[in-house]
Amino acid sequence: MNEKIAIVLEKKDDGTFSLVGVDLENSSKEIWDNCKKIVLDESKFSNLRDMADTSIIMGPLDKKYACLVLSDELMEKLISSYDDNDMNQSQITENIKSYIESICNNIVNLNSSTHNSITKLEFKFPVKESSLDTKSDSKNNNSEEDNDYELGFNISDINPLEISASIRKKILGQDNVVNGVVNNIYNNQLLFENDNEDYSGSKACILIDGPTGTGKTFLTKEVAEQMNIPMVNRSVSMFSAPGYQGANLSDILVDLLRAAKGDLKTAQRGIIVLDEFDKLCIKDNNGLEMKRAVQDELLTYLGGCKIPIDYDGKHIEFDTSKITFICMGAFTDLRERKESELSDKDNKYKIVPEDYIKEGLKRELVGRFSLITCTNSFSKEKLKDILLNSEASPLIRFVNSAKKNYHTDILFDDDIIDKIVNRAYKLNTGARALETVVKSVNNVVLNDLIAEKYDQIQITDDILKKIDETAIRERGPVLWDLNIMLI
Repeated sequence: MNEKIAIVLEKKDDGTFSLVGVDLENSSKEIWDNCKKIVLDESKFSNLRDMADTSIIMGPLDKKYACLVLSDELMEKLISSYDDNDMNQSQITENIKSYIESICNNIVNLNSSTHNSITKLEFKFPVKESSLDTKSDSKNNNSEEDNDYELGFNISDINPLEISASIRKKILGQDNVVNGVVNNIYNNQLLFENDNEDYSGSKACILIDGPTGTGKTFLTKEVAEQMNIPMVNRSVSMFSAPGYQGANLSDILVDLLRAAKGDLKTAQRGIIVLDEFDKLCIKDNNGLEMKRAVQDELLTYLGGCKIPIDYDGKHIEFDTSKITFICMGAFTDLRERKESELSDKDNKYKIVPEDYIKEGLKRELVGRFSLITCTNSFSKEKLKDILLNSEASPLIRFVNSAKKNYHTDILFDDDIIDKIVNRAYKLNTGARALETVVKSVNNVVLNDLIAEKYDQIQITDDILKKIDETAIRERGPVLWDLNIMLI
């Protein structure tokens, strides 16, 4: 079928346009003789592939009638979607015409308002009601119904309770934090999935406060991986406001789009984690202007805005309104101040939004966080529990790796476990300290593992002492002062 479909519009006296009809090219000489033809080339209008609400730009209309002619490429897609052996050519033509008419009947804001001699026609495509999408390429068909595909999962198949339970087996002692973060991220995606008009007010922005090594970063990575949501994690200390030296906040949007493999809709529903958030606190005049500027800009991002970015040689407008923002920080000064205020009988304290404002965060910025949650420091008992029972235990990974890769059993007794825990506790970096100590043990025995000299290796006090020896440095040779030697 070589004929092209044409949408014919009549220009009225008041400057607006009304639909005359839909016709095939050359089928009505009277119409064509009085029409200004504008070929609709899909390659020049990428939003035909990306948006349900499509804007088509035409040149100035100086005749009574105007005509939009669909490109051969788009026509082929329309025809192939009706590829049915039981249909003859006239039936296919009528179905295509009906479809185009349904589009034209949903034209909104059709007027002759011009800017630089350009007229903009906004079409409302009835995508959900159309049956044309059944055989089209999913990359070129980004209707609202495609959101599950674009995000890489069907949200109805995701059970946040199962995800929380899975993560709690790896991050021990932070149950409330895990549940809160997982549920709010899931709820955000559910709001966006249902295209809730109030999502901008219902969307959760999350603040995680807690000492280093208590699972903040690990938690966000786990949620993103298990829900298959693109995520980027950056330190706020690297950013500056426009006009200052340093990275711009818009750079993180480019990184998120890259994490989504260039899929804009997926990226706009991604997760941005801003670490070391406490570095933005204004406590003195050091960096006062810069910190205030970054807080102001970040406030705009959290509230939802459209930011122009450059990606893969293209200019793109990135909408931040559906991004889940997670800000994390140790807030050491705040924690020490709160703990100093405790009486001998108290063991717990509550942190409220006003505390972060006193630390130097803008009230408007703190007000954006609908979930503020705090991770707990780890006692020796909890560190031991993590070492022996967490699915993310570095000791369990070490034992399994030695057996799998070097055919060697790693043995240890309770006394050695306690000494590993004591060493980790003194480092004061939370569960991360367990990783440090176990890797140090691994380094001591790694040469024997590689050589596969033993079927089993018992971790002993001597091995733990060798950890300290690796950090011992001999004093260098004495360089005599030549002036003294000449005396």
